[in-house]
Amino acid sequence: MTLQEAILFFPHQESDDIYDLYEERLFEYKQFFLSKVPIRKVFASKISKMKQMELAFTILGGEVEKSKSVIEFETFIFSDQILEAFRQFEILKNQLKSQITKALYASEIEDIVFQILHLQTIYIEKWIEYFPFTNVTTEGIIISKEPDQMELLEAIRQFNNAGGIIFGDFLLKSEKIPDALVNEMKRLYLHQKMEKNG
Repeated sequence: MTLQEAILFFPHQESDDIYDLYEERLFEYKQFFLSKVPIRKVFASKISKMKQMELAFTILGGEVEKSKSVIEFETFIFSDQILEAFRQFEILKNQLKSQITKALYASEIEDIVFQILHLQTIYIEKWIEYFPFTNVTTEGIIISKEPDQMELLEAIRQFNNAGGIIFGDFLLKSEKIPDALVNEMKRLYLHQKMEKNG
């Protein structure tokens, strides 16, 4: 990246403190990653822009440290119990989001975001492994709109009360799956399909 390109990617006035500007712009990226449903293509594009902003910042004289985040998920396995897997996912996702809020540099955020994407992929695969619907009606299902977590938790509990405890029970007790749970399964199914098709 040339100096002229750096000025385009990191616009500023001579009187500006580029470190303050960097923090402000990094905060905006953090807010994006914290508030949006993780979609690989969208997040990868945003990460690319964030890295260009950071590179421009360094060319203009700013300094950043390279560091790695501490949680690794390559061998992580979710419980076969639906409710427990849901809880595990929420805890781990929130831990990672907390790391994003504390991150000081784009390189840190990039590592954490890709861990969130990886975590989500494993979680979705767990749900879709026993997807019980052959003809999927997806009208009204929006991939980027997560359900209310309390409603989803209640739907899981209803399914538990009907005897559906593990993911394999989706196939055995498909007629007892509450609508809120059906819709979430369809959303995750569509999400996985979109991610695989790029």
